[in-house]
Amino acid sequence: MLKKIIFRCDSNPDIGLGHLTRCISIGRELKGDNDVIFATISDKTNSKIENELFRIFLKENFETEELFLLRIVEELEPDVIVLDKKYPYSKDIIIQLKSLGIKIIILDHICDGISEADEVIFPNAHLDNKRLNTYLSEEKMAKVKFGPEYVIIRDEILRLKDKEYTQFNRPIVVVTTGGSDPEGVLIKIIPWLIEGKFDADFRILIGESFQHRNKLEYFLKNLPDNFKIMDYSPQEFVNANLVICTFGITLYEMIYLDKNIISISHSLENDSVSSSLSQKFERIENLGYINDLNFKILIKTINKILNESSYKILSDNNNNLINGLGAVRIGKIIRGDE
Repeated sequence: MLKKIIFRCDSNPDIGLGHLTRCISIGRELKGDNDVIFATISDKTNSKIENELFRIFLKENFETEELFLLRIVEELEPDVIVLDKKYPYSKDIIIQLKSLGIKIIILDHICDGISEADEVIFPNAHLDNKRLNTYLSEEKMAKVKFGPEYVIIRDEILRLKDKEYTQFNRPIVVVTTGGSDPEGVLIKIIPWLIEGKFDADFRILIGESFQHRNKLEYFLKNLPDNFKIMDYSPQEFVNANLVICTFGITLYEMIYLDKNIISISHSLENDSVSSSLSQKFERIENLGYINDLNFKILIKTINKILNESSYKILSDNNNNLINGLGAVRIGKIIRGDE
């Protein structure tokens, strides 16, 4: 039976593209047999939704989140609403939506309302149980879905898994700090990478919503020959011996591709999760919160990885921990198949 499924998520330069991107990945798994609609704010990144031929339902300026949800119900009459937004949803609004016969799924967010949601899913390999215990009973905690099997990998990354790796004379280091990089991580570390004088080729990938393009002009005029700054392209990961990235979906994608990874976090909260992941996945070097990072630690860590005799060999230690089927599994939960 055809279901009307609403994804409530936003994207813009301040919050990045992560929420939207993963909802699109799940939406692809659903749209053949369901009517999938994205309820979101007005932003140029909505072109990503349009490219997938999903319908868009826009939030009005100054409309509260609660009133927007109720308007979604009144005008769209959904069967399922997936909430993938960092908003303090209350128990009352979730109960009100459920009383209208709507299945409510909360994705990757802890708030008062999660205790009333039909499903709570964290598409992450790690979960902060201590924080979650504050909101959920032991019985409801047991029903929360999380772990490597729920991690969502984008299609463009899935297609790279079986690409043939080419060995070059010098190691290749790919640097990416997400779609928008609101904290300016890239601007901080580029001078350090140049000063490190590594015998490696650096490929610095710029997200389409990158907020600091004007500051890149200086670096473009003074780049060493072994540095290239280019628009984001997943293909660059294929031959990477090391990927330096900020915590987020890219970190999971590089685990999936079995790359050596240096993780830098935009926030202290992300640092906590990244630190836990580095203990589970041995190819991650977690360097912590960007504001606490210094030149010596970054340079020492890069040298350590590049100078290891095994850097040319991709190990199998992380294989199958993240298998790329997260969107499929979550799609089944949304449909009610699991």
